[in-house]
Amino acid sequence: YWAKRRPNKKRRKRITMAESPVELPPLEEGEIELVEQRLVKKILREGDGECPTTGSNVEVHYVGTLVNGTQFDSSRGRDETFKFVLGQGQVIKGWDVGVASMKIGELCQLRIHPEFGYGSRGAGADIPPNAILIFEVELIGFEVVPTTAEEKFAHGEKHKALGNAAIKEQRYEDAFNAYKTALQYTQFMTTEGDDAQRYRELVSSIFLNQALAALKLERWSDVVRAASNAQELIPTAKGLYRRAVAYRRLHKLDDALMDLARAAQLAPRDRLVRNEYTAVQAAKKVAAAKERATFSNMFSRLAAMEAEEKKTAE
Repeated sequence: YWAKRRPNKKRRKRITMAESPVELPPLEEGEIELVEQRLVKKILREGDGECPTTGSNVEVHYVGTLVNGTQFDSSRGRDETFKFVLGQGQVIKGWDVGVASMKIGELCQLRIHPEFGYGSRGAGADIPPNAILIFEVELIGFEVVPTTAEEKFAHGEKHKALGNAAIKEQRYEDAFNAYKTALQYTQFMTTEGDDAQRYRELVSSIFLNQALAALKLERWSDVVRAASNAQELIPTAKGLYRRAVAYRRLHKLDDALMDLARAAQLAPRDRLVRNEYTAVQAAKKVAAAKERATFSNMFSRLAAMEAEEKKTAE
């Protein structure tokens, strides 16, 4: 924009919203203008409750079409909802404004002027320049982003409880993701005084439970990460045990033994710790036997090569 204009080139007139060559069609029955000549909404099914506010994490289903009926995108076709933070520019302006007017369970149609869509550039091969967009949107749910420490604690505890329930039902992927959400609210909180200890206890327990979910999913690196974060806050035999299991499966046997030694100091009678120690020792024996066999084979091959070379020389 600040580059020098080339000589002998006429300056192009900037087209304002009022002068845009594209106009939305006249309002149809049941439609309302959310923004004059830029965004039109028609409720197809009423929803309930409050509308989401700026900063809310919203979850929607949608189907997007052009005015000629050509579908260019659909979350329903992927069987996967779409999530975004409202009012942060993560989506087109027509969505930020339109979804803010919806209630949970509501299904509506949004007709969006290019100025509130993808403008004169369009988007890829599917959305041409200056395209009017039609979206059928369903608001599945939303969550207001907490701002105070107490709100963050409450959200962390809520999602931890959801993760715990999923663990009991053996829905380990759901559990892992619930703990991940809980940590998004609590992991980087600033606390002091009594809240600091409360923070350590909550976040440590979330990491510990996430390590358990990852253990069930056999995602060993995630187990190590989660258990290590828990240990930094509050050392526990459970965390050390879970990390030791992951270390064994990652063939880091010495690291596993170190964790189990510390776990045994914290919980001398823990049967799981003793059993894992036995498993690691057995794994070390197997590894040592394989190493000896490897070296034995290598030396045998070297001896055979030397014998062959000697025979050739003679």
